[in-house]
Amino acid sequence: MIHDSAVFYSIWNWRDWVTTLAESTKMFLLQLLKWGACTFAAGVIVYIAYELLGMLFKKVRFLFTK
Repeated sequence: MIHDSAVFYSIWNWRDWVTTLAESTKMFLLQLLKWGACTFAAGVIVYIAYELLGMLFKKVRFLFTK
């Protein structure tokens, strides 16, 4: 799962979530939804790339096997 990695944890830590929540609950929710949607979209894009690479490798596996 791509979203459960050190890379995504470090990206999510760029924001100061506690201060945002303390200043404005509405802004916190909007930012949380935006970052969540971006994380979801990145996961979908990586999954599509994974599936496409799998299809590509199936088509060219004859190059690597006897």
